[in-house]
Amino acid sequence: MSSSPGSGSGSEPEPEPRPGPRPDNHVIVLFGATGDLAKRKLLPGLYHLFVAGLLPEKFRIIGSSPPDYALSDADFAAHAESAVSSFGETKPDGSNWDEFAACLSFGAASPEDPSPLVSAVDAAEKTIGGSRGSGPVRRSSRSSGCSVPRGLPPRARG
Repeated sequence: MSSSPGSGSGSEPEPEPRPGPRPDNHVIVLFGATGDLAKRKLLPGLYHLFVAGLLPEKFRIIGSSPPDYALSDADFAAHAESAVSSFGETKPDGSNWDEFAACLSFGAASPEDPSPLVSAVDAAEKTIGGSRGSGPVRRSSRSSGCSVPRGLPPRARG
């Protein structure tokens, strides 16, 4: 990696940061974060939006998967960096990447025990200064993305 933003090894220019208002604080949960869709599209796309200034000023991205595929926060950041390096138009570089990676965490979840994911979302909301409850703290928004494997029966797919 090089040490200055915009000097990545890719030939594509870095996106220009967008002036103007940014979206409200957000916690983004990626279900299936260790899968192919997240690797090829979602993680590179989110990083590109970050560099372009299109993500909220305060945000957190929480990867989730079943416990059998769970990662530590550090391993998820490394997974994301590999995905962005391999499939992103905007390559991970210097302080841009460091700032983005600091916003990544992981919480495994299963129908039997969603508590690691719930804890990760709660911690993320506290970090960005929002909550889903009422009170003086501005609420953060939550978004989630999910991919369903092709092999599931139609009823399970929606």
